[in-house]
Amino acid sequence: GHGVVPAGEGHIDPEQLQHQLRISRTELEQMVRKLEETNLQLRDSEGRARALIEASSQMVWTTDANGMVVEDSPSWRKYTGQTFEQWKGSGWLNVVHPDDRDATIAAWTRSTSDLSPYEVEYRVRRADGEWRWMAARGVPQCNADGSVKRWIGMNTDITDRKNTETEILENQRRLVEVLKESEATNAKLQVLFDQSFFFAGI
Repeated sequence: GHGVVPAGEGHIDPEQLQHQLRISRTELEQMVRKLEETNLQLRDSEGRARALIEASSQMVWTTDANGMVVEDSPSWRKYTGQTFEQWKGSGWLNVVHPDDRDATIAAWTRSTSDLSPYEVEYRVRRADGEWRWMAARGVPQCNADGSVKRWIGMNTDITDRKNTETEILENQRRLVEVLKESEATNAKLQVLFDQSFFFAGI
């Protein structure tokens, strides 16, 4: 007899092919699912970022060359509850915490005289009466001849960051205390351990 004819090199088992296609399709579906999830996460993070920007208490302001407020800032008024009349000139200092006022004035005076960037942190009374920490940043906008045209700046509410920093410092302090106590306890245990070996004659 002729016996069994061996399958040729080009022969493909239909069942095997279907199995491979099934795997490929499953992998493809998984990839599509992952992509959809990634897109959703991206959209979610974009939405969160947008919401954060909108919710973040950022106030944009401008002053004249001497550092006096002459233009309105709706974002400042909305945040502090001050009217334009109350905030213009140097009226904005009235909502700066009394304990931070001198340092704030000194930093602003220094920047407006030597044209260095204005960077300072101080507390501001929000419209609801709560004191909130602010990071204020300002830079001079100059004319072609180098003279100052005006100052442009922004205030950002950093209260949450400040509170987190305080919490971290407090936790670090507690941890150090715990470590000190545990070191003292370990030292006492070591002494007792040594004594027990000594008395055991080891």
